[in-house]
Amino acid sequence: MGTIKNDKIEKEKHLIIFDEIQECPDALNSLKYFCEDANDYHVVAAGRILLVFKSLVTQLSKENEKFIYGCVKQGARAREFEVAIEWLVSAGLVLRIYDVKKNEHPLKAFEDFSSFKLFFFDVGLAKCAAQVENKQIVLDSDFQFKGALTENYCLQQFHANLENTIHYYSPAQNYEVDFLLQDEMQIIPVECKAGGNVTSASFKRYRREEKPELAIRFSQLEYKEQDDMINLSLYLAGRIGLLTKNTPSFHPKHAEF
Repeated sequence: MGTIKNDKIEKEKHLIIFDEIQECPDALNSLKYFCEDANDYHVVAAGRILLVFKSLVTQLSKENEKFIYGCVKQGARAREFEVAIEWLVSAGLVLRIYDVKKNEHPLKAFEDFSSFKLFFFDVGLAKCAAQVENKQIVLDSDFQFKGALTENYCLQQFHANLENTIHYYSPAQNYEVDFLLQDEMQIIPVECKAGGNVTSASFKRYRREEKPELAIRFSQLEYKEQDDMINLSLYLAGRIGLLTKNTPSFHPKHAEF
């Protein structure tokens, strides 16, 4: 590799990654060399990383964004791609959120490891990967993938500004809350809407059945108090930390955005 690129590989500086290694016998044979004669090099042999990453647009374009291995490769099983997914998550290239079996504190204790979503670490990358132009986002409010971009944007903001792990909640078919945030003992449901239609049967059902102290909807609407929830403009998603570092008596209208 160093000969081809005319760039010396330094043991303490470079990470050598073999992707799709199962497709190249010579690469497989090279692992024996690294193991026996050059074990001080940092080597990652992770197959199918690119396949997983390329499938993200397809995964997010589904009405149900839960990660499906069959979208990566027909007939694929979890064990074939688990290492690739873990590598992408650990490298910070994708954001993973788990479904929870119970919407109770602590959410971490009720994670369903078989049910998760993968998002791009940056919404701009998601837009480019899906080949969506800026004018389509601004002028066209009807295409389905705009909802996925909105969720990706909000998750990116939450991930950067919150300490606790972010989850989603899907206890039944046709019943899903975009995000559940944990603030001390309080569980906060969050809905993210891209278009002009801001109604959500699942979000309404959750509020009716669970009666959370605080429920937040991010949308194109301005700040508005509506019965049992607060509407905030999407551009305020990055200020989510102001809504969670508080006491149960906190109210968003008291926050200085």
